[in-house]
Amino acid sequence: FFFFFFFFFFFLMIRRPPRSTLSSSSAASDVYKRQGINAEYGESAKSEMAAIERHCTLLINYDKGTFSATNIKELLQMEDEESKIMGMRQIILMMLNGESMTPLIMDVIRFCLPAEHFQLKKLCYLFLESVDKTNAQGDMLPEMILVINFVQKDLVHPNEYMRAVALRLVSKLKYPQLVEPLVPSVLVNLDFRFTFVRRQAAACVHAIYSSFPDLMVDGPATMDKFIRDETDMSAKRNALLMLYNSDLDIAVQWLIDNLESVASFADILQMVILLIIRKSSRTHPHLKGRYLRALVELLEGASAGVASEAASTLITLTSAGSAVKAATQCFCNLLVTQSDNNVKLIILDKLSEIKKNHPSVLQGLVMDILRALTCPNLDIRTKCIGVTLDLLTPKNIDEVVQILKKEVVKSQSNEHADKAAEYRQLLVRALHTCATRFPEVAGNVLMLMDFLLDSNASSAVDVVFFVRETAECYPHLQEPILEKLVYQIGQIKTSRVARSALWILGQYSQTAELAQTALEAVLAAVGPIPFICEEETADPNSGEVVATTTIVLEDGTYSTVAASSSQAAAISESLPLRNMLMGGDFYLGAALSTAMTKLAQRLQTTGAPAGSTNELSARAMLAMCGIIRLGHSSVPPHPIDQDSLSRISTCIRVLSDPAYAMTQVWLEQCQESFHHKLVVADQPATKQQQAAVNQPESMRQADELLDIRLLAQPNSIPGDSEDTANSELWMNAKSATEEFSARLNRITQLTGFSDPVYAEAVVTVHEYDVVLDMMIINQTDQVLSNLTLELSTVGDLKLCERPNSLTLGPHQTHTLKANIKVSSTETGIIFANIVWENKGQQGSVILNDIHMDVMDYIHPASCSELAFRSMWAEFEWENKVGVNTSIMDEHEFLEHICQATNMKCLTPALAREGSCGFLAANLYAKSLFGEDALVNLSVERQSNGRVGGYVRIRSKTQGIALSLGEKITAKQTARAAA
Repeated sequence: FFFFFFFFFFFLMIRRPPRSTLSSSSAASDVYKRQGINAEYGESAKSEMAAIERHCTLLINYDKGTFSATNIKELLQMEDEESKIMGMRQIILMMLNGESMTPLIMDVIRFCLPAEHFQLKKLCYLFLESVDKTNAQGDMLPEMILVINFVQKDLVHPNEYMRAVALRLVSKLKYPQLVEPLVPSVLVNLDFRFTFVRRQAAACVHAIYSSFPDLMVDGPATMDKFIRDETDMSAKRNALLMLYNSDLDIAVQWLIDNLESVASFADILQMVILLIIRKSSRTHPHLKGRYLRALVELLEGASAGVASEAASTLITLTSAGSAVKAATQCFCNLLVTQSDNNVKLIILDKLSEIKKNHPSVLQGLVMDILRALTCPNLDIRTKCIGVTLDLLTPKNIDEVVQILKKEVVKSQSNEHADKAAEYRQLLVRALHTCATRFPEVAGNVLMLMDFLLDSNASSAVDVVFFVRETAECYPHLQEPILEKLVYQIGQIKTSRVARSALWILGQYSQTAELAQTALEAVLAAVGPIPFICEEETADPNSGEVVATTTIVLEDGTYSTVAASSSQAAAISESLPLRNMLMGGDFYLGAALSTAMTKLAQRLQTTGAPAGSTNELSARAMLAMCGIIRLGHSSVPPHPIDQDSLSRISTCIRVLSDPAYAMTQVWLEQCQESFHHKLVVADQPATKQQQAAVNQPESMRQADELLDIRLLAQPNSIPGDSEDTANSELWMNAKSATEEFSARLNRITQLTGFSDPVYAEAVVTVHEYDVVLDMMIINQTDQVLSNLTLELSTVGDLKLCERPNSLTLGPHQTHTLKANIKVSSTETGIIFANIVWENKGQQGSVILNDIHMDVMDYIHPASCSELAFRSMWAEFEWENKVGVNTSIMDEHEFLEHICQATNMKCLTPALAREGSCGFLAANLYAKSLFGEDALVNLSVERQSNGRVGGYVRIRSKTQGIALSLGEKITAKQTARAAA
């Protein structure tokens, strides 16, 4: 028993990868190796290996040398079984290295097959499973008659494991003349006393009937009798799977007879039952009602996998609200109870699909979906919140906001958890979305303002942008927001947050009291003026450098005081705003000057006392002068820039010489500009919402395809949805059968017209699969035997199956198909060559490379401005492409780039209107694999009238950035040549 399980796991069926390497020159190198001078053994071994792989199911990679055929024969002829076992192992390993072990078949039959040792018998059957059973002319080897005799004896052997390995060999045989005499013995094992043998016998009957139905005409009837008498669930599963593939009516009849007991079956049998229900619901629509009751039972008491499949099947069969709710509730329970993150992601994807057709059902289960936020995985949390935000209604918005607020508090208390800052940023954006769609919950922004002091700049920036938008859109919240900002302005540690907070204080402090309080708070956050010492003296007693500074007394006069350098450093450390100014952040200084100017002007226009107004204005101008002087000193790491200097100087000039016109510009037109920005940003979404509301759901085009299920063939409608209003699947099925002219445009010529073998291919990309439909023509007057197409890929492409060898007559045409899996958006290359034999000589031709187009995997997508900026700062791969085009208009060039890269322009049309000779726009797209592609376009009209500038591409992976850059360059070159 121990030996059986040991060798069962050792000799797993592992497909060896193609012999071609994954290097870029593998296709050519393989062909050159085939054309070597000393190729006697190589040519024969390769042809024999191709024959082996055509029928072999056991391939284990081995590259530790070879063995001598003489030594192997000696081992097989020894009396002890251990030596025979060692010899059989060496034979199998030699076959894996490409050696032909056919001459040793007779030795194995004579010395090994008669043995009763289970381990040796298993190795013999593995050898017989892999060895070529025909000669060069395709005739069956005479030795196989002896093999069949031994297999017949083992099929009725008293030992159950001997029977099992013999049944496994029979199920792998692909020659009807070998299988036919074994059929009666196989059927006898269906009644054996051990369930292990009956289980293998049912699987063997399935394999025989699938390959050679003429050898077992009454196979479905035999399996019907077997499954009704069988008690073992595994054996029942194999039998039912055979009926599912061979005779669906018998399988449905058995299911109807046992429908009440479905819930008590094992999960492996329940999975096959679900397959039968899904398939038979089209051919037996009158049974749907009975199926629904069984599916509801499986939702509750079955295993997690069965419950998930049952829920999917239930939604497939009906769109009734109660059934959809039960299935959705099952998914929600699995979302919470399952610990595997991959399972949670799959369930969330299914909930997203349900949301498209049944949003009202999911809206009542939003709180159950939000229970998945307890999972620490950020991807799951992101997808969960994304699903929830699409299901918000006035009924559940309060509950959702409460949950999000609790999660924000938890993220603050659990600061050191994995990706806590990113999760908090996600929650802030979710609350922002809730407040945008439902103004009644906008008051929750006050709770989020505590995160303005967060050390994580991203979440703090999101909060301050949320606060700024709330202050503009909801005037009744301006006063509490300002009160909290006044308290926090001196503790903000991030320059970007501080700039936005200063703008809010300067813009929305409408009354004299608020303006005065805000200005005093800003001056207190700046600290004592000036920022640098006017003169320094050394104290002879302490040796400490004493700095003399000038301050403003209460009566408005100036006085000089002394402060040590250590005290000045302590002041800067305690005031983050001052510390950032001392560090050379003069852009913050310009924003600070603007805010103080607005607050001083607000005091002048609201009728505040002249004395306090003049005093605060003087202190503000003194602070501005201190910033300018700091910028010209050697204290900061770099001097002040001209833009900031000009801005601060303008502020001083406005305060020193007040004018009504300037007050209008600073206090009113600035706010109008921000309001215009919000309108421009929200205009596309608002138009889409209005269009969705105004457009009737029943509107259809006159030439639109009608989806009439009753007039279609039983199996002609793709998908499993009963929703007749959704014809997307039908349209996809119709488009799969392309017109001949469309396929002609995508033909890739792989060889020349003068080559012995002509080949051309049509590459079809369907999501994660690439189908290579290749036509091969024999252009010679001779028969080409063992013609083999060898494929090799570079990049994230994986060949699923190798095309079989074939024989082409003179001028004969044959079509081959190869499926290739794609796992990323990087540009992949397919190398190929064709080899054949002609009268003992081998020929070959190297095919042209097939380059996969990255545009097949990229689709336009949308994201917010904040998300775009965040990804732009995060992604490390950038490709900068220079603009070299004959296009004379910048807007036309933007449309050209959007069409060439299949991307969407995120910059609103209202912001791009007009023509000023300069254009900057952001483009965004998403791949099928969830990868993001960002493009920033900055162009201007040059003196010669043409458009010039740069296109910057950023992505998380190198492949997308390089591929898009090459695509843009190629499009520019093609347009210039045209």
